Amino acid sequence: MEALAFHFKDDSDDPRFLLAALLHGQDPRNTVTMDLSDLLAAEYCNSSEDLSAQAIRELSSLTANTGPIIVITEGKFDAQIIPRALRLVRPEIAGYFKFWDIETMKAAGGVDRVVKNMRSFAAAGVMNRVIGILDDDTAGRQAEKVLASTPLPDHYAVCRLPDLDYAHAYPTQGPSGASVDDVAGRACSVEFYFGQNCLLGTDGKLVPVR
Repeated sequence: MEALAFHFKDDSDDPRFLLAALLHGQDPRNTVTMDLSDLLAAEYCNSSEDLSAQAIRELSSLTANTGPIIVITEGKFDAQIIPRALRLVRPEIAGYFKFWDIETMKAAGGVDRVVKNMRSFAAAGVMNRVIGILDDDTAGRQAEKVLASTPLPDHYAVCRLPDLDYAHAYPTQGPSGASVDDVAGRACSVEFYFGQNCLLGTDGKLVPVR
């Protein structure tokens, strides 16, 4: 089989464009070889390195730093309200984030879906930066532990909603009746983060957690 040997300099932002141009129209039965002797002689690399794998890692890093940041939330309400809040408080960076569109795509929600989607994205090699947002409740803390034990890529992150001061003494309604309990890390969904004024009922009192 005929061998074609190409030699080119790195005079482009992405040398793959030049390589693609050189290969365009060539007989697919030909064998293409790349001469790396100059790189080896200059000690830019050694013969044992997997340059293809290194190139893919570099491309992944480049894509992660330039593509939109994908945000996976537990439910459609979170996916609707968090980007709106982000546009209000940090409009200069809001455009960098792409939220999981649960309602339009009729996708399943829930804390377990955050875990599964994060794992699925990692398994599929999604190169964008990905953030999973979890509620500050019992299920969210458990999911955080599960994802912490999962070998996710470096450009993936898990964010659990932070503890709130007023959640440490909040009215609850349970089997034993009305009480005031610490619900931080136990029952704080995104609604808790709009401020105490938004948690007041028609009677002017905080709506209890059931």
